[in-house]
Amino acid sequence: SAATKVAARVMNPSAVRARSLYVCGLAEHRLRRTDDAIMSLEEAARCSIAAGDDRNLASIHELLGRIHGSTGQLAEALHHYAMSLVEWAIRGDRVAMSTVLVRVGRVHWQAGRSTDAVAAFDRALDLARAEGASYALACALNSRGEAHCSAGRLKQAEADQREAIALCQHEGFSYVEFFSRAGLALCLAR
Repeated sequence: SAATKVAARVMNPSAVRARSLYVCGLAEHRLRRTDDAIMSLEEAARCSIAAGDDRNLASIHELLGRIHGSTGQLAEALHHYAMSLVEWAIRGDRVAMSTVLVRVGRVHWQAGRSTDAVAAFDRALDLARAEGASYALACALNSRGEAHCSAGRLKQAEADQREAIALCQHEGFSYVEFFSRAGLALCLAR
């Protein structure tokens, strides 16, 4: 039965260990203990695989991507984001895929690959719009607007930031609104 499967997964020691290691890795990342975070998360990935816990595995790969991206290891970041995207796609979680695609776009943007960044943001926007995921949509619009601005495509940048601001105001996403307003100001100042 479905209840038996859920109980077996919850009681699985590998799954519990994997989730505990994920939390440790997240804490270590926030404390800027990068090497410890990576070690915890790699062990969490091994435990998640042993437990068949794909959802946790997707989150682990996403966090590993963020860590590697923050340390300038862009190829490694893209590898982990790709792994995360595969796991989210298997689960059919298009909102999570949109979030990861924004991160992929930011890595491309960081590497100076504006075209690849915008392509990732476009895919993120498509998924967020299809799912009606306002927060993911606002993040993708803001990120694409920043990429357009840095590439000198100021009209597209302005349009993205204005759409993001309007959405943020409507939904109450003050955090993303702040960054969208900053992005719009940078765009208009060019």
